[in-house]
Parts: sequence; structure tokens; C-alpha cells
Amino acid sequence: MKNKKVLFITDSLGLPRLNPEPVYDEQSWPNIVASELEGNYRFYFYTVAGLHTAMLRQALAFQVGAFKPDIIVLQVGIVDCSPRALKENERKVLQRLPGTIANVIHKYIKKNYSSIVKARNITYVDLDSFLNNLQAINEYFKGVKFIVIPIAPSNSKYEHKNPLIREYIANYNAVLKDVFNDGFVEQ
Repeated sequence: MKNKKVLFITDSLGLPRLNPEPVYDEQSWPNIVASELEGNYRFYFYTVAGLHTAMLRQALAFQVGAFKPDIIVLQVGIVDCSPRALKENERKVLQRLPGTIANVIHKYIKKNYSSIVKARNITYVDLDSFLNNLQAINEYFKGVKFIVIPIAPSNSKYEHKNPLIREYIANYNAVLKDVFNDGFVEQ
């Protein structure tokens, strides 16, 4: 009997990193899980920094769809739901501005981030689109077992900087649970 194929789909939380504290490859959560289950399953990883569900949905047609997993471990949502000071395209424009102008804008945003976030009420992926993206991903992999990791709770430091984050995490986790019901891992 062949080993089942497990595909981990994660944002940067599944990647090794050096900052703010080192997490080396063998310490990343997908690698820890894979090493614990080694020999019983074959593991594949689709882990992208900044991954949100709109990007994942687009990637079905040219990358992610090439995997033929039996099980998907899905950990996404914080990039989708985090309230932002700038829209994704505004952030890209700001990155192209000359240094002095960009620095002035960055300083203003950093100083006023909390109030800007509350006033603008922006996410990279709104709640309705998040639902539609997840439904499309679930439908694309119809018959595949999903294990869905909820968006982790925020801490007080993050909530001070981003006063809407706790509410948004709860709302987006509710959608994850609705779409993936039995596969949603309760916290």
C-alpha cells in the first residue's frame, strides 16, 4: 500500500526565519510534523511568505493544482484578515517612490498606524472574498481531507498596534470553521 501524500499549504508561519527570533528549517512546524510522521506519509510543501487566499486560489491553476494530495494541512488567514493602513496596491506604489518621500510617508504611517487602521478598515482580502476563496479551494480539492489550522490569537502588543485584529481573527476563523467544518482544528 502506497504512503498517503500530505501537502502543507502555509504562509510565512510555516517557513524558517532568522527574525525576530531564529526558527531553523528543522524547527518550523511543518517540518516537525513531517519528521514525527516520517515513513507513514509522503510530504510536500507549498509555503509562501505573505500568502493570502486570493493568491492561493490563483495558484491552483498553475502550481498548487499540480499536487495530488490525499491530505492537505492548511494554515492561512492572518495575511488575509490583518487590518492594514494601506491597500496592497498602495503599498506597492509606496515602495517605488523616491527614498525621501517614501521615508516621510512611512514615518507618518508608523506614528499613526493604530488610528489609520481603524479609520480605513482595510484588509488584503475582505471577509466575503475570503469565504469565496476558501470555498473554491475546498471545491478544487473535493474528496481531499483537510486539516485546517486556525489563525492564532493575537497578543496584547499586536492588539495595541492594531486594535481591530482580535475581532478580525475571530471573524475569519469562523469562516474557516464554516467552510472546513470537520477539518478545522479547535484551539
